[in-house]
Amino acid sequence: MNATTAGEPIVRVRDLVQEFGSPDGSTVRILDGITFDVAPGEFVALTGQSGCGKTTLLRLLLGINSATSGLLEAVGQPIRG
Repeated sequence: MNATTAGEPIVRVRDLVQEFGSPDGSTVRILDGITFDVAPGEFVALTGQSGCGKTTLLRLLLGINSATSGLLEAVGQPIRG
């Protein structure tokens, strides 16, 4: 039985953190503690001002980048960059 037949979320994000290094050597936290589920058949819109982390979140969900910490799953399987 897979996650969709069990009524589980098809996407699960828990305590997601993404940090990048800045030119001055410090660390910049782009995403901080993002948590949400997407249920089968559910539609989700991601909105926010420029520079708030929308593209960063989508790149993590697509497996293009790796998260600094947190859990990302699609249909019960981990998403890794």
